[in-house]
Amino acid sequence: MNIIQPMQTFKKISFSCINGNSLDLISEFEEIFSLSRSKGWEIKTEKTLDLKSLYHPAPKSGGAHLPEFLLWSPEQRKDTSVFFSNYIDGLSGTIKALTGCFERHSYSAHVSAPEDDFPYFSFQFFSEGAVERVVYAMKDDPKWEFFQKGELLPIEDASSYRKREIRNRLTEEIIASYFKKLGWDISLESFWASSGSPMRFSKTEWD
Repeated sequence: MNIIQPMQTFKKISFSCINGNSLDLISEFEEIFSLSRSKGWEIKTEKTLDLKSLYHPAPKSGGAHLPEFLLWSPEQRKDTSVFFSNYIDGLSGTIKALTGCFERHSYSAHVSAPEDDFPYFSFQFFSEGAVERVVYAMKDDPKWEFFQKGELLPIEDASSYRKREIRNRLTEEIIASYFKKLGWDISLESFWASSGSPMRFSKTEWD
């Protein structure tokens, strides 16, 4: 049973929760793009939040497509932002740049549907431009692999990482429990609903 709303129809999703209202983050992303000389970014206000407009049911593999992401402040936590991109890695480089240039931190996750041929579950903490913590469980045909690096966060359940079945060490339910402890209930519609107008960032040309 999927407890994360988009996972009822998506095969894979990646998202990040960032401290700071989305309106405050807009100018910060613009500055990051300017500093990195990344041109061709178009920013516009959306009437509704439509995750499927980026991809469905899973993001394209590789990096041959132009980056695009949605940014919104969820109804349940208007002082924070959710970042949802069309890249399978969640545009982690952009998240690292944001936390490195500004006083931001981000908790990021990747979740796969049970029917996915190569499921991948991850939880990451970004701060000061670095990945301070990462833990993941993935199926790399034919076996499952588990990896963790960095200091264990207080919200994590270390006992889960000792389970015999690797596939059970990090699951959709465990990831959801971590975010709930952090103040985001990603199982509720109020997380996947914008408190104001969501913003779309689209790269229109390669550098």
